[in-house]
Amino acid sequence: MQPPFLELSYFVGPERKDAAMRVIASLGAQARPDDAFRIIGLPGRPEQPVASCGVVTVRTEGVDFCGPNRDDVRRLRELGAQVYAAFIRVAEAIDCLYGAILVEYSLEEPGELRRDPRSLAFRNFYLGRRLGPRTRAGVLKLLPQTAYALELDGGLYVSTSAELNPDGRSIDSEDGQYLSTRIGRVIAGLSRSSASS
Repeated sequence: MQPPFLELSYFVGPERKDAAMRVIASLGAQARPDDAFRIIGLPGRPEQPVASCGVVTVRTEGVDFCGPNRDDVRRLRELGAQVYAAFIRVAEAIDCLYGAILVEYSLEEPGELRRDPRSLAFRNFYLGRRLGPRTRAGVLKLLPQTAYALELDGGLYVSTSAELNPDGRSIDSEDGQYLSTRIGRVIAGLSRSSASS
């Protein structure tokens, strides 16, 4: 598998990592003619589950979401719809604290966010209900009207990239970077007790 990587990453905590990986393995091993692990399902792209400390990830090649490939808006929206649907399906299945759809960035654990909340991970992300209503309210308060937010059974999905939400809503890239850091601060400040439970 070649970089750049597209990653569906979820913070579940070290104590829930093995259980989350079993769920991911089960979702990725559903009957396939070629016996390949597949959750995201991008054409011709291999996938692999990865675990590190308290973060579990489904990784594939992300070249479709980088550089000049972003100019084919129709194809980007088609692929983005697959990624968005897969991301939410896994997030709801593994009961994560939070997660993000990432290309070329990593998802930080709560301790890393407390040390340095300047994260680029919170542009297209999920906040699980275990973070609590104060965290969700704090994040919603920060969102501009052009961001996409959807309440789900297990949490809240937020997207600031047009290709990763069904309404095509987005915000400027520079504003998205600033917003991601502000959201990282909210999660770092309010997830202390949840992250250790």
